[in-house]
Amino acid sequence: MIYYKELNTKKTKDFAAVLAILDKQFGGAAATRANTFEFRMKRLGIAFDEAKETLGTALMPTLEELFTVMITKVIPAIQKFLTENGDKLVAVMTQAIKAIVGFGFAIFKVFAFVAKHKDVFVLTLICNPSIFVSPYFL
Repeated sequence: MIYYKELNTKKTKDFAAVLAILDKQFGGAAATRANTFEFRMKRLGIAFDEAKETLGTALMPTLEELFTVMITKVIPAIQKFLTENGDKLVAVMTQAIKAIVGFGFAIFKVFAFVAKHKDVFVLTLICNPSIFVSPYFL
């Protein structure tokens, strides 16, 4: 521990002496602490933050230009297209959904038929397995 009488700086006002005594007392503590895992991770975080800031600063003009084009050109064009063709899009989407639902029902009916008549399929396979084998594999 450092005592004021040891420093005797109140009378001499010798700041260099104070620093020398403090270095003697605590010298190397900061370097030791700086090499701990915790502080190496903090330095790594600071380096990443600086890299992000540098990249962000470099990309800012390009991003501002992109956002300006999106707001002034792209979004209005999409809005205009939807206004002019919205009814057509709804009709096409309705037909597509109906087709998908119809296909789903057809697949369901095929599987329901096979499940209902599985005994016939099994018996046919046992009696004549060649009907389930492609001639391309023979």
